[in-house]
Amino acid sequence: LELVRDTTDPEKAEVACKLSLLVPSMIELDDLPIAVVDKALQDGNTPSYLLPWFWTCKSLYSLRGEMHDSAVNFVEKSQSLAPNDHLRALNLSILALAEQGLNRPHEASQNLSRATELVDELSQMPQHQGHHDLVIAQVLLREAEATIKENSGS
Repeated sequence: LELVRDTTDPEKAEVACKLSLLVPSMIELDDLPIAVVDKALQDGNTPSYLLPWFWTCKSLYSLRGEMHDSAVNFVEKSQSLAPNDHLRALNLSILALAEQGLNRPHEASQNLSRATELVDELSQMPQHQGHHDLVIAQVLLREAEATIKENSGS
């Protein structure tokens, strides 16, 4: 994180934030270069293919800040931009966690099921195995599974 703390490159900021936010409470949110991602989302000069990634980054940031409504809204913005399958899997995992945080267990379970199906499908394809964004989706999926199971009393 030290290497990108002062970055002005939104792609580097997005990756740093995403990796730093994999584990809850791993890092102080204020230490992340999220302002660089925010600027890229607002300035109108960002290539459109990057926008879904940046909205997902914002959703994960919001999730870790326990701003679950914002996390849901940012996932919806990302999904509206037709992200690739890796990002869709990541979005569904974040959505399951955010819905659980909003005490909407039915929606959380539905998104968990959708995320599990997509991650399992992608994991079977050699061209996707080990892809960093799929690995991130898998980590968040496992967290969502544990959180939803714990909160359901199972």
